[in-house]
Amino acid sequence: TGGNWYYNKGYAAKVADTVGAGDSFLATLLCKLIADNQPQLALDMACAVGCLVASAAGANPQISLKAIETLLSS
Repeated sequence: TGGNWYYNKGYAAKVADTVGAGDSFLATLLCKLIADNQPQLALDMACAVGCLVASAAGANPQISLKAIETLLSS
């Protein structure tokens, strides 16, 4: 973005089901970029959501904002 690169080291997950994790990552990334235009935060949040989705069974698990914030602060 604007010639800058952004990085996220990822989050450790005990994988239950990977279905939906990539879609959730991309949806979060795009939504946050459009809403906030903060690329690093968008990437971090997208990685956290993808991790949480992969950690739960099913393609569309319920994820709380608190769970996302917990990963972001780790």
